[in-house]
Amino acid sequence: MESRELIEQTAAAWVVKRGQQGWNEVDETALQAWLASSVSHRAAYYRLDAGWQEAGRLKALAASPPEPIEAPQPQPDRSVSWSRHWRVPAAIAASVLLATVLALTVYIRSTAESYRTPVGGLAAVPLADGSTVTLNTDSRMSVAIGAEERRIDLRQGEAFFEVAKDANRPFVVVAGARKVVAVGTKFSVMRVAGDQLRVVVLEGIVRIEDGLGDQQHQKMRLSAGGIARVSDDGIIVEQQPPALTEDYLSWRSGFVAFHQTPLSEIAAEFNRYNTRKIVIDDADVAALRLGGNFRTNNVEGFLRLLEQSYPVEVRTQQGRIFIEQKLSE
Repeated sequence: MESRELIEQTAAAWVVKRGQQGWNEVDETALQAWLASSVSHRAAYYRLDAGWQEAGRLKALAASPPEPIEAPQPQPDRSVSWSRHWRVPAAIAASVLLATVLALTVYIRSTAESYRTPVGGLAAVPLADGSTVTLNTDSRMSVAIGAEERRIDLRQGEAFFEVAKDANRPFVVVAGARKVVAVGTKFSVMRVAGDQLRVVVLEGIVRIEDGLGDQQHQKMRLSAGGIARVSDDGIIVEQQPPALTEDYLSWRSGFVAFHQTPLSEIAAEFNRYNTRKIVIDDADVAALRLGGNFRTNNVEGFLRLLEQSYPVEVRTQQGRIFIEQKLSE
């Protein structure tokens, strides 16, 4: 198992490499393979990359790189071999780590514990208690770390939480009139529409409370592999194997995964990550089902595959993408 220090140094080296001139598709493929191989890899990389960009240091470093860096090539088992291909001096990685820690400190203080991402954006936010929050596209939250409670107000969008254990200070995510409570675990919360939620638990146990204060009328515990959908009609829970649970969280690596999913739901998911929206007015087209893994920002690639596989055609009008039945020739 990789040590935390090695993961941090490797993530720092990737941040440096990606900011240099000459970054290409091979480098990107290698980076994505490394990110996809471990949640720890993604958490370390997004945290360091966010700190550098907020501090404005990444561009300066890329303009005059200290030494050419050769990115590792992706291996069949999705692991990376460092002995031959990785040539980043430990001093460079260490300096990146130190500067990033300082950058993150400035960033957290300057935002007054309020964070948001644009459409298509992704950001890792380290918290003062040692927890980390990864914000998905078009999301907003505020943070209040107190002596008795760690509170996140998820005002919009979706977030993944890696919670540092602290039995004396529960970690509470509030979304509208509902909240999700944890002590030390990994889970995501998405505001689907209004106060409707989707909660996915990757590790540990969380408690879902429907209603705040004296208005609470339903509570339930959700364990690892559990997916809960919370609405005014109540809480519906399904239990999934780990691999499928991870699919709900693949957005952390820039992908969305579908398994025989209606095209209407796929279009809605792509619309979360892109400013050009997909429109489907035909019920038969909307009901088509398909599966696969797709990059969130590669709408064009998805649409090409769709036209090749189904009797549909795609047209663009006034900045919107319409998917319609293909007319017989």
